[in-house]
Amino acid sequence: MNFIKSTVLGGILFLVPLIVLVAVLGKAYEVMLRVAGPVLDMIPAVSVLGVALINIVTILLIILVCFVAGLVAKGRLFKGFVDRIDDKLTILLPGYAYLKSFTAAVDKDSKNPLQPVLVRQDDMSLFGFYVEPASTGHSVVYMPSAPDTTSGSVAIVEDSRITPLDANFIDTISSLRRFGLGSGKIPIRVD
Repeated sequence: MNFIKSTVLGGILFLVPLIVLVAVLGKAYEVMLRVAGPVLDMIPAVSVLGVALINIVTILLIILVCFVAGLVAKGRLFKGFVDRIDDKLTILLPGYAYLKSFTAAVDKDSKNPLQPVLVRQDDMSLFGFYVEPASTGHSVVYMPSAPDTTSGSVAIVEDSRITPLDANFIDTISSLRRFGLGSGKIPIRVD
């Protein structure tokens, strides 16, 4: 019964951010359609590969708005504001930090908040994700469960027991979701 409960909860935590993203993009599409509509009404109906020109222009406008918003968010003027919103979203939306790590793993210029590590415990090592430094000589590490990596535990670990991995977030998560299949191929960083 506990397995069913935790699996359903994990599914909800995974789906909520995706549903919010789909809802926001759907609303953005409606707004941009209203913006692009009057302009394109002046142009005869055109379709490219069976897709109406208005749909193409609307999607391009959404991409442009996202790009401009990204530029603004990276600017120093809005950095503090964006960081505060980011902190609030992390608290309010379950799975937001997880989703953010996926997007950061795709964006090579972004600093991924969760870096894959191995945490040594007695005679074995566990996969984890470095979160931040803690007190002197210690760090905060998120230790995901397998195969449901959206649940796990947070630990304060001595730095000497943490080994960084030369793997990205997505590869590590993929391996954990497959019960560790492919983990032997993840390179361990030697400093």
